[in-house]
Amino acid sequence: MDKIPSSDLSEYRIALEKLADEYRQKMSTIWPKVSFDAPTWEIKKLYGTKLLDVFFTPLISDFIDHDQHYVIAARCLMAQRALDGKTTTYCAPLKSWRLLAQTSTPLHSLCRHDLVILEDKLVGRATPKSAATCLPRLS
Repeated sequence: MDKIPSSDLSEYRIALEKLADEYRQKMSTIWPKVSFDAPTWEIKKLYGTKLLDVFFTPLISDFIDHDQHYVIAARCLMAQRALDGKTTTYCAPLKSWRLLAQTSTPLHSLCRHDLVILEDKLVGRATPKSAATCLPRLS
């Protein structure tokens, strides 16, 4: 995926699906019992690796009424982390990604302005106790 898609929504969808297909192929080669589209990637359970199992159910629930491209993109993010051997701490990236469910902007048009609004919303709701929990997600 060397070429950045144009602003045409269909090109974004095609590019994301192409990327997802590449990860499906790579994962099926390394972990044939783990489906890219499954709600749980049982990498540790099935293969006894240092990599943790990855649970997408909370993420899928968060985005049930949103643009499903967020879920596909999160799977791609986690697939790359797994392939790089970085799912020994998978929770932080998924928890951070789940915060995006609080915006109504489709993934293909998400911009810095949307993230600033989301940040303001999160900071406005923060209490001292919740701030300590949220800070790692925003970093």
